[in-house]
Amino acid sequence: GGVQTNVIPEELSAAFDIRIPPTIDHDELEAKIRGWCREAGEGVNIEFTQKNPRIESTKLDDTNPFWVAFKGQTDQLGLNLLQGTFPGGTDSRFIRE
Repeated sequence: GGVQTNVIPEELSAAFDIRIPPTIDHDELEAKIRGWCREAGEGVNIEFTQKNPRIESTKLDDTNPFWVAFKGQTDQLGLNLLQGTFPGGTDSRFIRE
């Protein structure tokens, strides 16, 4: 930022915490952001302080023996399962690695 009102600062920076859904391609999103920076003009850059690899979501079908066992037991108990993606706040992505 600047040092006083109505003075254009020499440099501006911003930080964004982007939580990408499992269905979004990381490389495509990064290319889109880099494209926006190019469109904005010379001197607009992006720097990543952290980038995590895309981790495939756990398969909830017959190819996953853990799911088959879990689903079999819940079916046997007459439980209805609602499948979804937890929106964030856990380290569950490390379990999928």
